[in-house]
Amino acid sequence: MALIKCPECGKEVSNRAAACIHCGFPLSEGAGDGYFKIILTDYPKEQKINLIKGLRIVLKLGLADAKNVSESLPYEIACGLTENECEELKRRLEPYYASVNIVADKASNEHSDFFKALEFGRKRPVSEQPRCPMCGSVHFSTVEASSSIFRVFIGRGKIVNICQSCGHKFKPGAAYHKFTT
Repeated sequence: MALIKCPECGKEVSNRAAACIHCGFPLSEGAGDGYFKIILTDYPKEQKINLIKGLRIVLKLGLADAKNVSESLPYEIACGLTENECEELKRRLEPYYASVNIVADKASNEHSDFFKALEFGRKRPVSEQPRCPMCGSVHFSTVEASSSIFRVFIGRGKIVNICQSCGHKFKPGAAYHKFTT
């Protein structure tokens, strides 16, 4: 069962209810029989960065797209989804302070592949390319850390990787191969 907003009073009611329990407004018959759409309605303004992060992780959006979504509310995230798919998307977006509504979708007459494209529940292939353990960047350089006079007596200096994105220094064997979001 999904909760939808009553078009009259705006309060949440069951999608299977014949009328709003708050104001008595008649809801469409059989709203729970078809497909649904999920709409991003609001978020606390001080949590904008968290929302953008969540949109990028959950919906696999780029930075510019996630920023545009956060600035153009209400925003229809997807349509033609089943009730369970909408509930799963809602559950995944809630930790990022997103307020979403699940609404019966009268326009869709076929199931959308949107949810399937997100590959929920499947592990993404992991790149074997070394990455910075702090930020996950693949852009780093390997340099010799010591340039003191003792190097002549002791031998070569230590080799370290320096991340070009965040400046973090790490040993070449410590490169993080399985950095995923």
